[in-house]
Amino acid sequence: MPFLSELESRTDGCIYVVRFDNDEFKVGRSQNMHTRLRSLRIAAGQFRRRINGGWYSPDHADWLENETRLIDFCLETFGAPTWGLEQFRGDYSVARQYAEWLTASTDLNEGARP
Repeated sequence: MPFLSELESRTDGCIYVVRFDNDEFKVGRSQNMHTRLRSLRIAAGQFRRRINGGWYSPDHADWLENETRLIDFCLETFGAPTWGLEQFRGDYSVARQYAEWLTASTDLNEGARP
């Protein structure tokens, strides 16, 4: 029988792009998207904002690296974050398309970047 710590040490996770009702979006990572979405809704409510869309990837092994790539892409594309390190103002669909491409690519050297 495995130790409890072995059962809790998941190695996969997902990346996400969540859109708010003020034309901003947040990118990030999670190993439990249901719990993460709940915490994002609570945080948004504290600023009188609502989540009005979003996307998250299937769990995958490169989730940590892909979050870094997604944040770097957003910094390059949208400029400085509007809040923290992961919230941006701009075209949510561009960030989502890039995140989808990241998680569909097995080798980042294959295929054209969107």
